[in-house]
Amino acid sequence: MSNTPTTEDILTAKAAASEGGIETNHQYLTFRLEQQHYGVPINCVEQIINMPPIIEVPGYPAYAKGIVDLRGSIVPIIDLRMRLGRTEGEYTERTCIVIMRIGDQQQGYIVDEVDAVVVVNDSQLEPPPHMKDVAEDKRYLTGIARLPGDNGVGEKIVLCLEPSKIELED
Repeated sequence: MSNTPTTEDILTAKAAASEGGIETNHQYLTFRLEQQHYGVPINCVEQIINMPPIIEVPGYPAYAKGIVDLRGSIVPIIDLRMRLGRTEGEYTERTCIVIMRIGDQQQGYIVDEVDAVVVVNDSQLEPPPHMKDVAEDKRYLTGIARLPGDNGVGEKIVLCLEPSKIELED
């Protein structure tokens, strides 16, 4: 995962935000699923880990790949592609798990590749399109960010997710 954010980068970004007066809910960890960029608020991200062996759990939904023992804590692991209704992808050396804290629970999300920690200004964020048949409490998207593209070329569209809506359902 060279040139991609690490757990230390996340902690540094959170600390710099608090010192610099930036709200952490304006900072996002961005990552890719297939060719699409997604983002989650950095204030819920705890760490990024390489793919460990995952222990399968009978009765979990298909998108829930199982659990890992993370320094004594049992953490459920969700394949984010599958959770968002896409097909399961092949795991590569760039595939990793983003560990997030949602309320009092840790959960891990398998992503294709971590991209960057970015600040999203209000002017760069648009509301998600209204979907008539999708109940408000089932919407994963909080907004759509328009950011400068890689190497300053073009534009990168980032779908901003609400972590509490993608977590493992009871």
